[in-house]
Amino acid sequence: MLSIRRRLTWVAACALFLGALALAAAAPGAASATTVDYVIEISVDGLGSSYLQGMMAGGRLPNFSRLQTEGAWTLNARNDDTYTVTLPDHTTMLTGRAVAGPDGHNYTDDGTPAAGVTIHSNKGSYVASVFDVAHDNGLSTALFANKSKFVLYQESYDAAHGAPDVTGPDNGTNKIDYYTYVGTTVANLVPLFVNAMSATPYQFSFLHMRDPDIVGHASGWGTAAYNDSLETCDAALGSVFNLVDTNPVLQGRTAIILTADHGGRGLSHGTVTVPLNYTIPLFIWDPGVTPNANLYAINAATRLDPGTARASYADPLQPLRNGDLANLGLNLLGLGPVPGSTINRRQDLTWQGSATPPSIIAHTVFNEAPEGAANWTPGAGDTELGFATTSTGLGTSPVAATYTSQTSPLRLRVEAAQAETTFAPVDLAGRTQVSVSAEVMLKNATYADTDGFAVTLTNGTESVTLAGFQGSALNALPKGPYLHFTGNVPAGWTSATLKAAATASADAIDFDNIYFAALPDAPATLQWAGGVDNTWDADRTANWTSEGWAWRARDGDSVILGDAAGAAPLNLAGTVRPGAVLVNNPTADIVLGGQGSLAGAGGLTKLGAASLTVATANSYSGETRIGAGTLIVAATGALGASAVKLGDTAGAEDAALLVSGAFTVDRPITVQDGGSPASLRTLGGANTAGRAIFSGAITLEADLALTAAPGGEVELAGMLDNAAGCAITKVGEWTLIFDGPQIHGPGALLSVEGGMVDLNTDAGSAGANLSILVTGAEVDFGYDQHLDTLSIGPGGVVRFTGARVVVLNHLVMDGLDLGAMTLTPEPATLGLVAVGVLGALVRRRRR
Repeated sequence: MLSIRRRLTWVAACALFLGALALAAAAPGAASATTVDYVIEISVDGLGSSYLQGMMAGGRLPNFSRLQTEGAWTLNARNDDTYTVTLPDHTTMLTGRAVAGPDGHNYTDDGTPAAGVTIHSNKGSYVASVFDVAHDNGLSTALFANKSKFVLYQESYDAAHGAPDVTGPDNGTNKIDYYTYVGTTVANLVPLFVNAMSATPYQFSFLHMRDPDIVGHASGWGTAAYNDSLETCDAALGSVFNLVDTNPVLQGRTAIILTADHGGRGLSHGTVTVPLNYTIPLFIWDPGVTPNANLYAINAATRLDPGTARASYADPLQPLRNGDLANLGLNLLGLGPVPGSTINRRQDLTWQGSATPPSIIAHTVFNEAPEGAANWTPGAGDTELGFATTSTGLGTSPVAATYTSQTSPLRLRVEAAQAETTFAPVDLAGRTQVSVSAEVMLKNATYADTDGFAVTLTNGTESVTLAGFQGSALNALPKGPYLHFTGNVPAGWTSATLKAAATASADAIDFDNIYFAALPDAPATLQWAGGVDNTWDADRTANWTSEGWAWRARDGDSVILGDAAGAAPLNLAGTVRPGAVLVNNPTADIVLGGQGSLAGAGGLTKLGAASLTVATANSYSGETRIGAGTLIVAATGALGASAVKLGDTAGAEDAALLVSGAFTVDRPITVQDGGSPASLRTLGGANTAGRAIFSGAITLEADLALTAAPGGEVELAGMLDNAAGCAITKVGEWTLIFDGPQIHGPGALLSVEGGMVDLNTDAGSAGANLSILVTGAEVDFGYDQHLDTLSIGPGGVVRFTGARVVVLNHLVMDGLDLGAMTLTPEPATLGLVAVGVLGALVRRRRR
């Protein structure tokens, strides 16, 4: 049964190239840069990628999602490596320079500049910008500002402070043709932008949106108010799209580039070492862009994805940065870089093409290697084209077209015969931009009017001609050298059959070196449908859908598991390498098992209130993000080889990571702040027997609940970093064991509301900040402790199983604060029980 992998979109017959052309199959693919007439650069102030990602995944930002699906993008770009604030980073965007250093623009102040202050006066020399290059080359420019301090750019590049124009005709020193400022929401600024661009489209324009930054400082990044501000910006972006889509001057001739100056955490963003501050998006949308292309993948030779690292300008391969904007916009306009710029100065950031060069997928092994590919040999995945020849004799001794791989010359020859050779069909599944090349040699003879040759491609009833000549047209071709013919297979073909036919009444016609070359299809986004069975394998079973078509999942495709995947446990067969896995199951629990595994560079994101059970040992290197619902670990190694993020920073849904048995989770875990006290982050074990072990470091940015089934055990063996001073609540009749080092900041609380806790490391080794509240539960001090407050309520018991010194800022018994003290229990001391007064088993001494 034929599986259709891509929507069928028929195109015109393939182009025909004649003459001394190098074989396209042998040359690496390089997308030629296309230019546009208009560039709109947009900066969304305070737009952090983690918040944007969650909102896009939830379907709340359709226009940002359009930037992604129709453009080239990354959510892991960086800002300046020393400043994550507005004016320094926007100056970097406009000048293509770092903030610091002798080549930097050196503008570090973030307030409204005093009268007479410019970027040039601050540095002591002129600092050129994108406005200089565009204006000096005769293009119109505009700046639409959403903060008053952007007057810095108006004054730095006005008639009094702009540099003389030494490029072609003198366009003057005023580099910004139009400047406007609106100090309220971007919803009031964008109509002015649309009206101005409709009346007089500026060839380079910069649009600033301030809302997320203003709301972040007032209410906090990731809060409901912050999320609303992203929707405001999304609506503004929709107005920009509508302008470009409907204006006949801009339509098909305009590029949009969008990025941010910084993200944020809590109420601020100034700390450069905080990932939430330095991780920002970058989108490129224009008529020639490769749709839904990962910018790091198509720029692998010049840019390096930094993962979670901050990345320094000293790194040999740079990440994508907001500072790329200046020279990227100029490159799109067909202009050179900003003088003095250091970021993307070579303008080598591409928005087109594939990360993988074309490869030969089928070939004839005749006598020559393809031009441009000396010493070429077939790859392991290549297919040698088998064929069959039929002939009708034209002379008294007809000779069929012949081919032998044992003698030379090795070629397909038609001589004194009419012959047609049909090659074996080539499977094009998973391929795009397929081209076919063939070589034909005519002998030094005059061919009859009935002589000729043709190379054609068929797919079912569809047919296109790669080459075809007869009679006088045949005789007009050069004789002796090989003629190279190259054409493209129509998009949508799932297979192609090549036929080579010739009639030669006088002398031979030789066919040589026939090649099919292609790129892999761009990674698709697939939804689980289970149309065949419950197997998830690599490129074999069509259990996925996209736009209504049944698809097979290939390595690199992004996959979505919804409630439909809960109908039966999914069976992983072999190793699959998805580009990303999104599990969004609001109602149906999903089980992922089988003998296979998840591998590759992609990550796994869990959304939706229902559970996901992962019962396979995996090696994928992307992050595991649990934004909502429960992820249950049912095998050691289930969470791959990278970090775990627990909690959705852009929402308030509950999220849990549980272990279903005696398994170990060795990944570092960050409990993320969702900006809402209504959300609950839960860590623990769903096991009824055995010990669940968390051996990786656990970092708290939000309060955490710990839970397990009655009788179960959960061991925290790695570092517990609670420097943020969050609350940890332990509930249920089970045992919690602290075996790893601990760091607690002021205000940290461990509330024990059932079962038992073994505290085998000092909770106050880095400062006596942790308070412990014990109610209806038992806490065993297996090691010396330094605590802020130890509060023992009704039913609470504290035992000294290994501690010889317990230093307390406060000891509270049944609500009575007994003050600071140091307890030095003797070996026979059993512990403390709240009964209104201290028991006789405790020896106490005041400090």
